[in-house]
Amino acid sequence: MVRGQDIVIWNEDGTYSADVTSEKRLKVDAAIQIGAGTFVQAPPKTKLAEFIGQQVNTNILTPTAGKKIIVYGVLMDSSSTNSCCAKVNFVNGSGVLVWRIFIDKAKGNQGWMPLNIIGGINESLVVNTVNFAVTDELFIGIAYDEVD
Repeated sequence: MVRGQDIVIWNEDGTYSADVTSEKRLKVDAAIQIGAGTFVQAPPKTKLAEFIGQQVNTNILTPTAGKKIIVYGVLMDSSSTNSCCAKVNFVNGSGVLVWRIFIDKAKGNQGWMPLNIIGGINESLVVNTVNFAVTDELFIGIAYDEVD
């Protein structure tokens, strides 16, 4: 995770070693779902990121020079209680929309969707939000790989 307070230590019996809120547990559960639970074989790479407040073309992931990103799945969750929107898309080329969520005064996981979307060479993934308050948090998990 991005911030130190989001780190949770797992015990082998499935319990948490840290005193964390249920919201933080949801984030860790989401990370596990992305990393292993949804695939027969775990995706080669997983990117977890957390953002606070309004985001405009904020970089999430940039491929190694000369490579493309393949997105296998996305999960997003927000603490916002506003009617708002968050989207992940490629930039610097195709501009393909990868995933979008609409939040309408409801908290909770916005779902996991298996995908197979390929960006262009050197094309980064960014996040944009609409109507996020300065304290609203957005958690994003992306299962991906890089190809030539």
